[in-house]
Amino acid sequence: GLDYRYPCGVAALRDLNLSVERGCKLAILGPNGSGKTTLLLHLNGTFRPTRGEVLLDGCLASYDRRFLNHWRRRVGLVLQEPDDQLFAATVGQDVSFGPLNLGLSAVETSERVREALELLRITHLADRATHSLSFGQKKRVAIAGVLAMQPEILVLDEPTSGLDARGVTHLLGALQQLHEAGTTLVFSTHDVELAYAWADQVVL
Repeated sequence: GLDYRYPCGVAALRDLNLSVERGCKLAILGPNGSGKTTLLLHLNGTFRPTRGEVLLDGCLASYDRRFLNHWRRRVGLVLQEPDDQLFAATVGQDVSFGPLNLGLSAVETSERVREALELLRITHLADRATHSLSFGQKKRVAIAGVLAMQPEILVLDEPTSGLDARGVTHLLGALQQLHEAGTTLVFSTHDVELAYAWADQVVL
């Protein structure tokens, strides 16, 4: 029963009902302006519904700081525009921000950063300035930053947009590895063929 209305009065979501099964790859399709991004921003508590409820493992989500921290450890969100997510001076610093914020030690953070960079094939970029990266590189760094927090559920807004064919292949390979390791994947896309070929479930 999820509704969301923007402060300007625009109704973006109306009476939405959606279940995401553990371990699935769920694709969300819809034209521009249909509310895909707005929905994704509800899945980690960034937006709070105007009406209705969000449940995590059957428990009603709360929006106090403690629950939001717990929620965002479990549900990682990757935005469509990587520049909205990158802010540190170098790639390594950016990817380490999340684990350090979780209170992990420098040693464990370093290991998580190494694993995330290796998975996305960007280890060679660790010391590069984030502002000097190409769009595709920035996209992979943004994803690595979320992966380093090891979420159970990874939510991605248009993950393949702006990538060339090789970049798409590398990204999907990395996401498939995560899925095989037990990560639930939820992603929005305009690519109907991708959704049909790669997702377990598709919602419109």
